[in-house]
Amino acid sequence: MGSARLPRHLLQAGTVLWRVHPRDVPAAQYQDRSSGSPGPYGGGRAWLSAAESEVTAAAEYLAPRATSLGTGARVVADVAGLTMSALRVDEDVRVVRRLTDRDLAAGEPDPDCRGVVRRSEVNPPDRTFVLFDGVPLTPLPDFSTDLDTISGATAVNRVLRPLRLEIPVPVADPPRVFVNYRGGDDKIAAVLLDQGFVDRLGPEAVFLGDRSMSPGTPFVDVLLDRVRTARVLVVVVGEKWESVAKNGRRRLDDPDDWVRREILVAFERGLTVVPVLVGARERLSAAKLPPALAPLAVLQHAHLPFGFAHYPESIARVVDRVIRDTPGLAGD
Repeated sequence: MGSARLPRHLLQAGTVLWRVHPRDVPAAQYQDRSSGSPGPYGGGRAWLSAAESEVTAAAEYLAPRATSLGTGARVVADVAGLTMSALRVDEDVRVVRRLTDRDLAAGEPDPDCRGVVRRSEVNPPDRTFVLFDGVPLTPLPDFSTDLDTISGATAVNRVLRPLRLEIPVPVADPPRVFVNYRGGDDKIAAVLLDQGFVDRLGPEAVFLGDRSMSPGTPFVDVLLDRVRTARVLVVVVGEKWESVAKNGRRRLDDPDDWVRREILVAFERGLTVVPVLVGARERLSAAKLPPALAPLAVLQHAHLPFGFAHYPESIARVVDRVIRDTPGLAGD
């Protein structure tokens, strides 16, 4: 009597799988047979482990490397150089099924199988796959996540939270540029300047309230802290900058006005303060400013000409000038 037939599972073409791997290893590269053992069905072949969900892929790789905190939570101390990637399976593949006790009791190792599907040990009942060299896979780079970045670690921790597993989130350097603007004046200029600085310095180096703070952030402390740790405050000054009022009172005359508070903190900390005049805006006049803000009127300004939104080079000129003229702004 021949051996019992091994139960099979069809992994369909187009299925997206996830895996965690060193960043210097291509996402679809199979591990050498010497890199651990994929179990009795590998037959000495190169292999690759992946899962159908991000949380299971991350947990399968990270859980064996985690340290318990004694509270039920587990932390992986070092994720430097790790990436989570998405891979698309490019053809139908039949793999050995090892999901139930009945599956485990059936059949003998099959040297011709193209992979194995099993129940995740760290996130059941999700499934994980061990695929053997030869299964065609296409990386989907738009969906990759670096685990050692602030955004990547935050995203991975969000999906791992139900498993009480986490990775360290890098500490961000404080932003070097703070974009100060008045919402009722010329927000478009502020947004485009922010994007211009981000393109040159990176998103973590530039602070713009709407972009840099997620909903629920305690903005009172965050705004003033980010001003204090910046190197330059870019003050966007449109035509209505001084005249915007609330309840019949000019906003600039209100000690609690955020534009005013941010500028005063910048003065106190000795930051470089750069007024950026927008469109047909005239120079600031000390006579029209509250005494505490009068120093703005004697600071050399930059200028965004009328129609700047249609001419990216005008934004780039202001950004380049601020970076060039502010010591240390471009980084070490």
